[in-house]
Amino acid sequence: MNSVPHRPAAAFSAVLRDNDPEGTKEVPVCTSLDNNFIQLEAEGFNTCGTCDEQEIGRGIKSFVAVEIWQDELRLLVWADINQEDPTHIISLEGARETNRDE
Repeated sequence: MNSVPHRPAAAFSAVLRDNDPEGTKEVPVCTSLDNNFIQLEAEGFNTCGTCDEQEIGRGIKSFVAVEIWQDELRLLVWADINQEDPTHIISLEGARETNRDE
C-alpha cells in the first residue's frame, strides 16, 4: 500500500474574516485545484466520510466544489456533515456572459 500523502495540483491558503464589522470569527481556508475540481476547505468543517483529523490543504475535507459535468459548470455543496451526497448541486450556466440581457 502506498502511503504517499495526497497533494492537490495547486492550492491557496488564507484566513477568512467575518464581514460584519463587529464580528470576530476567523477561519483558515484553502482552495485547491485537483482532479477536475476546484475545491474549498475550511478548518473545523468536513464531509460525511472524511476523518476529522485530516488537515486542510489537501482537497480531502472539501465541502464545496466547482466542476464541469456534461458540459455544464456547476457548484456542489455538502452542507450536512451527516449526508454522503451533496446537499445542493447548482448549475452556474445562467451566469454565462452570453445570457446577459442587453
